[in-house]
Amino acid sequence: MFKIEHLTFRYPNQAIFADYHAQISGNTWLYGPNGCGKTTLLRLLGGILVPQDGTIVWKDSRKYRASVLLNENLLYDDIRFDKQLSWICSVAQRDRNWLLSRCDGLDLEPLLPLTPGEMSQGMRRWATIAFVCAMPADVYLLDEPLAALDADKCLLFHEFLKQRISQGDSFVITGHHADGIDDFQGLTGFELHRGLA
Repeated sequence: MFKIEHLTFRYPNQAIFADYHAQISGNTWLYGPNGCGKTTLLRLLGGILVPQDGTIVWKDSRKYRASVLLNENLLYDDIRFDKQLSWICSVAQRDRNWLLSRCDGLDLEPLLPLTPGEMSQGMRRWATIAFVCAMPADVYLLDEPLAALDADKCLLFHEFLKQRISQGDSFVITGHHADGIDDFQGLTGFELHRGLA
């Protein structure tokens, strides 16, 4: 669980959080309208942005590993996808079987020999989701992961997510509407409102 206390963060032209307090469970559907601060909060939870004041702890520790999917592409355009996945094995000091087990159910075989530059937008998004979810981490922070995916891939992701949650992994996933939680078994809804600053 994330425990957020006295969180303050502002961009040069806009305050986003001012003395904000919240507890966000390890498996959460974080929803709210555009501009309410969902992506900024994920960046803060993932350590990409630093609070101007306040604390964020995960399971009573300020030191934790977060793997973060934002709307930017994380993959190198000109390196085959299987080579980029192999890099995760090196970081984790694990073998390829460990890696494949973490991506089980994502149907990655057609993407492995391709470079991201050869992929469609949807394929690249799918490869990026797999890359982020394969990383060793305490919590996975996914900003609208289903954007640009077709219905079949969305179903695959829902099944993948259920499997990973059943294995003890923790996810915080953003979306726009409360009804999105209906598609994500195992997640608790958490509404973020505009005007927290």
